[in-house]
Amino acid sequence: MKKVTAPWVILFFLLQTAHSQTSSNPSFVELIKGSWVEKPAGNKLYPELKIISFENSFCTMYARLPYQPYEVNRDQLIINSKKSWKSRERLNFQIMRLNQSELTLRTLKVDPEGPDTVSFVRLSAQNSITPDKIIFASSDCYSFCPAMNIELDPEGNMFFFGTSNIDKKGGYSGKLSAEEYNNILTLIRELPIDSLKPHYSAQMTDQQHWGIAIVAGGKTIFTSAYGYYDEPPALRLLFHKLMESYKLAGLQPDFHVSQTRLFSDEAGKMVLRSLSED
Repeated sequence: MKKVTAPWVILFFLLQTAHSQTSSNPSFVELIKGSWVEKPAGNKLYPELKIISFENSFCTMYARLPYQPYEVNRDQLIINSKKSWKSRERLNFQIMRLNQSELTLRTLKVDPEGPDTVSFVRLSAQNSITPDKIIFASSDCYSFCPAMNIELDPEGNMFFFGTSNIDKKGGYSGKLSAEEYNNILTLIRELPIDSLKPHYSAQMTDQQHWGIAIVAGGKTIFTSAYGYYDEPPALRLLFHKLMESYKLAGLQPDFHVSQTRLFSDEAGKMVLRSLSED
């Protein structure tokens, strides 16, 4: 006797299949990962351009606030963003366009002037550097800028010294996961090394200094910045990533780590000197 499947069973199966295929877009989930910078439009100044970087489950916008969790649901991007230092809000965007080189987001909000749509282009690899050592430092400012010194080796071992406006002061050591170190390496490889300037400076006061020395193949690549202004987007993202990275290294107090140790070689001295250029 031939078995006949009830129509409602077939309908249920088709609906379930459709739901599983549209509840998330696998291509969007993977394609969105990376760093994006807003396409310039009109007379918009460089410092006003939006920059956003997506990792596996966290992202950062404008390279200022801490990394935020995000998710892609069908054609929507949802970011659990910090509205302020004490509260959060969910930012919802519709993904209007997403491919290997372009991303267009439309803000889903009630706005009398209409939805805000922003188009981005993806940052791509500009070099194939494999660092032997990364030395980074940031200064304080007249506000609450965190001042720290960091040294990283290729295994992700971190030596950290916090000085002011930060929850860890003094010497610490720890280790980043391979994934976190590779996120830093990706940003380094997006730097335009051939056109990188030794220093970038904002046309304003009360800004934070950052300096980085990348030692690779017996050479030292150095650059620094005073405030966010005309530095390459990848450099802005890299500085921000390094300032956030200490939170993920499982740091433990280490009395062997000092500023003198971190800046004992010429690469470190270059970084240290850069913090007082402006």
